Amino acid sequence: LRKEIKENWENWQRIEEILAPFPIIFRNEKKVIGHLKNYPKDFAGALNQIPEQIKFWIFAYASLLFNKKLSSYLEKKIDPPQKMPLILSKDKEDWLFYKELLREGEIFSIPYKSLERFPHIQWKRREIKSKKNVKIHQVKVIPEGVILNFSLPKAVYATTFLVHLFQLVSGPPPQNISSYAVDTKATLGKESLEIVLNKFKDIIYSKTENIFEKFE
Repeated sequence: LRKEIKENWENWQRIEEILAPFPIIFRNEKKVIGHLKNYPKDFAGALNQIPEQIKFWIFAYASLLFNKKLSSYLEKKIDPPQKMPLILSKDKEDWLFYKELLREGEIFSIPYKSLERFPHIQWKRREIKSKKNVKIHQVKVIPEGVILNFSLPKAVYATTFLVHLFQLVSGPPPQNISSYAVDTKATLGKESLEIVLNKFKDIIYSKTENIFEKFE
């Protein structure tokens, strides 16, 4: 599909037709192409049709730089600063902090003039703690595995915490893993998950189940 779009680049009418059967999956692309059909060279205006997606990309890139910079300290066995800036700032010190990484991406210095065409991007100084504490409330080992009840501060990923405790892998679960469903909250002496599970029973599936069979 994307190959066909590439082959028809700048033929916005044709690209719109290619995307038409997929209104949900390519809803952002349809907005962009719809604008380009009327204003063929206004790429900045086209991107402004999807402001939330643009903000997501900008924050994702800022997070990528933050994590790469943090990793560089750990690789060198150097304690990172207690707080590190995000690059979403016009403060010179903030983007100089990421100078090497920006040069690797060939965007040093930051083209603020070009970014002025995206008014929904808010430039302000933000500092993030390089280390945040995890609160572990309960731990229980059961035959099927380990139940952890923990909480994390805002903007902290549970998978990042768990990867330091377990060897995480992607893909189908190994065959020797039990498929028995465990009510983790009830096992920890809390209110059962039964009500919630019943509410979503029509859309909850086991990872061992092939949910696409019913469409064949």
